Amino acid sequence: MPPLPPTLGLRSAAKWHPATIAGLSICLTLLAFWPLDSLAAAVVVPASLVAVAAVVAASAGPAAAHRWRRWTMAAGLPVAVSLFLIHGLIFPEGRDVLVRLGPLAVTVEGLTFAAARAARWLAAASALALVGALCRPAALATMIESASLPGGLGHALASALLLAPAAQRSAAQIREAQRARGLETDGSMWRRVRSIAPLVVPLAVAVIVDGQHRALALTSRGFSPGQPMSHLDPLPDSPFQRRFRRAGPAIVLFALVVAHVLGAAR
Repeated sequence: MPPLPPTLGLRSAAKWHPATIAGLSICLTLLAFWPLDSLAAAVVVPASLVAVAAVVAASAGPAAAHRWRRWTMAAGLPVAVSLFLIHGLIFPEGRDVLVRLGPLAVTVEGLTFAAARAARWLAAASALALVGALCRPAALATMIESASLPGGLGHALASALLLAPAAQRSAAQIREAQRARGLETDGSMWRRVRSIAPLVVPLAVAVIVDGQHRALALTSRGFSPGQPMSHLDPLPDSPFQRRFRRAGPAIVLFALVVAHVLGAAR
């Protein structure tokens, strides 16, 4: 049988396996908390990790890169701003005062501490955003179904992953139908809250019906837990990615523990 054309599946441009993306995210997150002494290293190293995450996201296409930037800013920017506001104005060990605002004071030590912590948090946020930006729910579901899990646990977890996108689509369709019947779902906060009640019951029914349809489809196809399955659009993988997933996070974690032990022993 000739191989299927690659256009049949929605694959990322970089051919990343979801487990590889998760392993890379773990490695970058661990490296973000590497013990560093100087302020320059505490800022440059996390900035380098953010650059690596940006390159990986860009390799998956403009849409993935845009999602990565949006999620990184949404998760990292508020925390970084709060760190500067709190530690920049209130830092007990601060001695070199730059600006005094009544009982508060902007100190060099507070800004230095905030800069180091904010850089680490942004690096961790950028690493974790890779999973959401590059891993499609369908790819994650396929990965879980292909894993060696007992019974139907793999399919149960995969179905849970696909439940949220299906519920979101059903909620959008129900809202459109309610607007067509004259129900006001936009406007003031009270009007939006009031429109939630008519949405709950139809959405619950839609989710249950969708689950029944999935069960019937599995039954008609002879699905049985524990049997190997073949996929129309198999996940992209390579020997290098498999070796990285097996050894990469473990090596980084071991090196991080050794660095912390040596730093504590000084």
